[in-house]
Amino acid sequence: MDGAKWCYGLDFGFVHPSSLIKVYLLKDKLYVEERLHKSGLTNSDIIEFLSHEAKGDIYGDPSSKMMVEEVAKAGYNAYLGHKGVKESIDLCQRQTIHVPAESVHLIKELKRLPVEGGGKDGTVLDEPGKFNDDGVGCMRYGIYGVSKQVWLPDTAAWS
Repeated sequence: MDGAKWCYGLDFGFVHPSSLIKVYLLKDKLYVEERLHKSGLTNSDIIEFLSHEAKGDIYGDPSSKMMVEEVAKAGYNAYLGHKGVKESIDLCQRQTIHVPAESVHLIKELKRLPVEGGGKDGTVLDEPGKFNDDGVGCMRYGIYGVSKQVWLPDTAAWS
């Protein structure tokens, strides 16, 4: 990954899964890679998991300010992710995003995202429901974080 701009997106959970997604831009291609997707983790468990990952900026769930601060106090560059769901979804939709087949939970979540005609009356849904969206949330936080490092191309595709 020499020359890649990258960061992590992090979503905290206990009953629902905690999720960590690595987002990187390499040679004008955006990649997202599931690194963690597991229920029952405490913040200490997450920090222990992070100790085995490459150190990079971490953009955490903005509704979990205390947990993000705890990760920062453990020695990581941890920041609150972008709050604007619609704005960050729009940013993601303008990108060509490569997802490896090993990122099984993220792929399942992406397949459930609303698409044109996804509303009950056939309308387009502006925002996804808040159910089983842990990896997608991380991806949004991470892509927004990478966008702070570099300008992202204005395309739209998933692969």
